[in-house]
Amino acid sequence: RQGELSLTPAGRRLYKFSQELFAKIEDLEQSLAHLDELSGVLRIGTYESLGEVIWPDVLTNLKARFPQLLVHLETEGRQQIWSRLKAGALEVIVDAEPVQLPSFTSEVLYKDEFQIYQVARTKGSMSRASETALPFAYVESATDRKQVSIRDHLVSRGIEHQLIYSVQSFTFARSLILKGLCYGVLPTRLAGPELLAKRLEVFKKDGKPVKFGEHRICATYAEHAHENPRIRAVIKAMKDCLHVES
Repeated sequence: RQGELSLTPAGRRLYKFSQELFAKIEDLEQSLAHLDELSGVLRIGTYESLGEVIWPDVLTNLKARFPQLLVHLETEGRQQIWSRLKAGALEVIVDAEPVQLPSFTSEVLYKDEFQIYQVARTKGSMSRASETALPFAYVESATDRKQVSIRDHLVSRGIEHQLIYSVQSFTFARSLILKGLCYGVLPTRLAGPELLAKRLEVFKKDGKPVKFGEHRICATYAEHAHENPRIRAVIKAMKDCLHVES
């Protein structure tokens, strides 16, 4: 039409080149921003038994993939890590069966169960009959997905124990079991390596293993941080190391 402007062939080439250039600049800016967000410090809280199950492999994975990302890891009791999360002193906590609180969200990392274990017996070790007076070791505050305690599970299965070692961590319970001082209730993932090494064996009642108390291990963080690249990277690393589908 009369008065309408159009680009020359050289102008069209320049326009196309400019579009591609601006797209590449935008991609570069997003990439650099992503790298910046995956540097610095991410503060995470958990407790000892979960730390042993999850963190050695996760930290190795993260160090290889994101060398600029520093993880500040704290292991404390459950109440302490929740208090520090709510106060903003921690950005993520890894906990079993998390408390449901407004403005926080939890992602399931894996599911586990409790089971009773004893030290692996060898020829010449004490017979089962002589072991009946052994105490039980377990974390009394631990509950399953339905908030049923370990003690209640034992009672419901007719497992009598006059003496218990009430401990604050499953790793301490495991150390007592490995010394042959007691039977003990452990999460199956924590007991797994000791079973493979034949240092622990499964306790059986009437010839059957005693397994109960399904529970979930979750990563919990503030809802507004759901898309935080550092949190997403750490959760993905945890799921990868635990062989969990995202």
